[in-house]
Amino acid sequence: VRDHLITVEQRAHDAQVRAAALQRTQRLAGMSLVLITIGLAVSLWFWREAATAAVAAGLENEVRSEVLRFLNDDLLAAVAPGEAGRDASMRRVLDIAAERIDGRFRDRPLVEAPIRSTVGHTYSKLGMFDAAERHLRRAVDLYRAELGPDGHETLLAELRLATLLKKRGRTDDAVAIGDRALTALSTTRGWDDPDTLMAANNHGLLLAELNRYEEAERLLREVVDVRLRLLGETHPDTQVSMSNLGLVYYNQGKLDEAMPWMERELALCRRTHGDEDPGTLTSMNNWANLLVQLGREEEALMIHREAAAAARRVFGERNLQTVNHLMSVAATLSRLGRSEAEAAWREALAAGADLGDGHPLMLHAQLLLIRDLKLRGRLDEAERALDRFDAAAATAGDAVATDADNALVTRAQILLLRGQAETAVERLAARLAERTEASDSRATLQQQYATCLLEMARFEAAESALLEAHAFYETNASTTPRVGELLQDLARLYERWGRDEQAQAMRRRLTDWRTARARR
Repeated sequence: VRDHLITVEQRAHDAQVRAAALQRTQRLAGMSLVLITIGLAVSLWFWREAATAAVAAGLENEVRSEVLRFLNDDLLAAVAPGEAGRDASMRRVLDIAAERIDGRFRDRPLVEAPIRSTVGHTYSKLGMFDAAERHLRRAVDLYRAELGPDGHETLLAELRLATLLKKRGRTDDAVAIGDRALTALSTTRGWDDPDTLMAANNHGLLLAELNRYEEAERLLREVVDVRLRLLGETHPDTQVSMSNLGLVYYNQGKLDEAMPWMERELALCRRTHGDEDPGTLTSMNNWANLLVQLGREEEALMIHREAAAAARRVFGERNLQTVNHLMSVAATLSRLGRSEAEAAWREALAAGADLGDGHPLMLHAQLLLIRDLKLRGRLDEAERALDRFDAAAATAGDAVATDADNALVTRAQILLLRGQAETAVERLAARLAERTEASDSRATLQQQYATCLLEMARFEAAESALLEAHAFYETNASTTPRVGELLQDLARLYERWGRDEQAQAMRRRLTDWRTARARR
């Protein structure tokens, strides 16, 4: 369940409304009406980004005129006969419009830059990360050349690029860009500036993904404190910050610390925005996931179902947000061992069919369905589904690297159940040779690698893998449940190895860890 929390990384309420318009479906029926809606939403993105730089440069009228011309002549015109046509996908419409940017804005970089940025952002929403990065990098280069490396719009463009790089798994690059941009914004604009706070919020979430929880907590707590002081608790940005702080505690297994923040934020969302506001639905999802970890699965299932039904009414049947909520229902059913879990997973996949099999969200849903099939002993079906997953994931590249690693772990578990430990070890060893950097994915692979080695009585190699994985979590996330799992695995290893004293020592460490974790 924790694998598919819905986190909010950008501006709160207004961004969610605009994103809903952009994400409504990928296969668009009634294209004229839908594209007018998209045009209005996109124009808000273009105009908001362009305004600051344009006013400073005296280009406000020109930017307004060019943005409207681009929307009418390029984006909306892409559905004309002879172009994409009325039943075109959002991807095709965007491709046609994007091709026309090159050479269109020569000698007008502050007109081109915001258009590039928003086109890149939209490609990212569609899971097309290569195209997204190309446009976002061009926007950064244009702003940097015109406004300098510390220009306000330059820094915001860099932050959008950092968000994309994080999605692509290039976390080192994302952290470096985020650090620089946040330092420059806090220096030039101060901590009370909305963009500084947005940058700090997003950077804190990135650090949390890298298990740098202490730094993440410090940043996000500062964002919460400043927003409470400036905006009050009823402002959507404040509520997003409170939720994100709670989620950082949650992902460390600090459930007692997560609970008050997440419960308070949900109550505020319900009271301030109503039960069917996009932000409220996200908060319901997060709160229900916390209840699952507390063992209150039936209560969580009711909330997930309530949120999924509301998402259908708010977003429609075939929408990313609806898919997310349907996935949460399916995951909770799987956790409860309910037979209807499989149907729930297939319902979520059907709702996201327009995204395509290679979309990161669809691949994640496929993987979770495969795990459910494996748990039910339907190994042949699970393996066939894994073959389809691998083929689709190969086209998505590094955008789904973590799920690709988890899929390999699932395949190794199936091979182990079939008595093919040696084949599992070979495949895991090959992937570990590619994943040389210490990370959560590498540690997950090592844990399964050790399990397979143990089955082959290769005790020394299994010990080495488990100790390295344990050291990673002990250093980066000492309270996560994975630390306890690895201590248990080490104890079992030493028992099988005949090293009773070391096994007892590991069990004592496990007891001490549980006591310390409960105290924290």
